[in-house]
Amino acid sequence: MTTKSLLEQFLSKYGEDGLRAAFVIVPPREEKILRLWVGLCEGESRPLNFKEIGKRCGLSGSRIGQIVSKALRELLDPPRWKSNQIEEILENWREAKKWREEEGQS
Repeated sequence: MTTKSLLEQFLSKYGEDGLRAAFVIVPPREEKILRLWVGLCEGESRPLNFKEIGKRCGLSGSRIGQIVSKALRELLDPPRWKSNQIEEILENWREAKKWREEEGQS
């Protein structure tokens, strides 16, 4: 499975908010690489390709591809102890949003 198809599968399951939630639970190196790759990194005007990210991180483009693929596979099929983390984060965000909306109406 390609990294693009893994990303599409992840986004269809969790959406863009799920991707932001994933940034909370992946290790910092993977977070930085994923953010650069999908174009959600501050200071970047566009997504970077594996080769560009590799230059920044001192790694080869193929190694960056391996890191992205591994991170997405683990997010799609997490170990049992992590299995609900994304859903829990999303639920907490929804509850916080609802609370803020209710507080704004008071």
